Amino acid sequence: MRKLLFFNILILYFLNGYAQQDFTTYYMDALPQSSYSNLTNSFNGKLFVGLPALSSTYAMYSNNSFAWSDVIEKRNDSLILGFPRLIDNLNEKNYMSIVAQTDILSFGIRIGKRSTLLFNVTEKASVKFLYPRDLIQFIDQGNSGFNDNTANFEGLGVNFTHYREYGIGLNRSFKDDQLILGARIKYLYGMENVDSKKTDISIFTDPNTYEINAKGDIRYNTSGLNDSIGDVGSYLFGKNNHGLGIDLSGSYKINDKLTINASLIDLGFIRWKDDVKNYVNNGGEFNFTGIDIDEFILNETDSLGNTSFDRVIDSLGEAFELEEEFGSYTSGLPARVYIGGTYQVTKKGMVGGLIQTEFFKNKINPSLTLSYNHKFSNLFHASASYTVINNSFNNLGGGIIFHPGPIQLYVVADNILGAFQPQNARHLQLRAGINIVVGKNKLDQEKSSKNKKKAEKE
Repeated sequence: MRKLLFFNILILYFLNGYAQQDFTTYYMDALPQSSYSNLTNSFNGKLFVGLPALSSTYAMYSNNSFAWSDVIEKRNDSLILGFPRLIDNLNEKNYMSIVAQTDILSFGIRIGKRSTLLFNVTEKASVKFLYPRDLIQFIDQGNSGFNDNTANFEGLGVNFTHYREYGIGLNRSFKDDQLILGARIKYLYGMENVDSKKTDISIFTDPNTYEINAKGDIRYNTSGLNDSIGDVGSYLFGKNNHGLGIDLSGSYKINDKLTINASLIDLGFIRWKDDVKNYVNNGGEFNFTGIDIDEFILNETDSLGNTSFDRVIDSLGEAFELEEEFGSYTSGLPARVYIGGTYQVTKKGMVGGLIQTEFFKNKINPSLTLSYNHKFSNLFHASASYTVINNSFNNLGGGIIFHPGPIQLYVVADNILGAFQPQNARHLQLRAGINIVVGKNKLDQEKSSKNKKKAEKE
């Protein structure tokens, strides 16, 4: 029963599916949505408009410890979660994440010859789950699985966030495009949040007497979970949960072929004030010395009518009773850092290297991506990538941009094989959409004229 309960909890976390991770998209500069991670990119045109709710649909799943095929076993006609195999695959600290995003509105416009102005309204939802190996081992084996008879759940944490982002970005080139700088300021409107600030729990079982001592120091903050949607207008626009964020990017062209770049994305916070309920236990302790087996079997009661089992449950509840508080709190965004470079191997082909690191609750999640982008024609661009992330080495990605006239259609994935065999993947990411891009021919003419003048000077 306890294993089934745990499995259901994991499924609930997954179904609820903060930070996006763009690896293949990062160097696809003809795609307006590449600016979400690399603000030095300017789309290939004078003006772009994203079709509402269709210009960018994004989904990501990431797990740093196992693929489902590693831990799911088939017995007869049923699939079950194999705990021994799961425990063997776990790290000391483990991390899972699901992200879903969609652009409600987006557009961009070039200002003069050097600047691009970008605007977006994006709905974002995510779940991030941190858990120690001890938690899974304790569920499966109890304290018998620990050499010191102590199970330590320090670091257990979850963050669920639903918010809307209003962003205004600007990039500008200097010194004939040798240096490009970009920044985006974002207003964040929060709707729901669960944020674990502290979950320090340990359970010790005496190897001789089997007495149990459990200690807990817990704080979970929540907002919006008890507030019914009711008035749709108040829910969508009237909540008092506000935040700010910033994205920064820069690139420097060392020569005609080699360029280096870096980005800092999602540095920010949300202050939660509406429908706040916080659950706190400051160092509760529970000691269980056992029960009289005869009393337990006969279900005998004390003078207050409580059975032995009732007294155990009551003591445990008192030890770990969570007090409710209602003060506002602040949650941070999981910031990401990108550092990389590109090399122009041909007039139409470019190779790139990218190191990305995400920071969340003192957890660092790094990755490495190698990519190749090729512009076959004004009509068709393509990208291929290879990413190492979550201790997995089977992430072959790709992207295509089809640009017939002013319509731009695209799809990008960081793990194409995982899309067909998700049970074998630790990382899955997909972005797809439709944009309207105009002024492309005029921009090409300006670039051609600029390059001609530059050649004449040389």
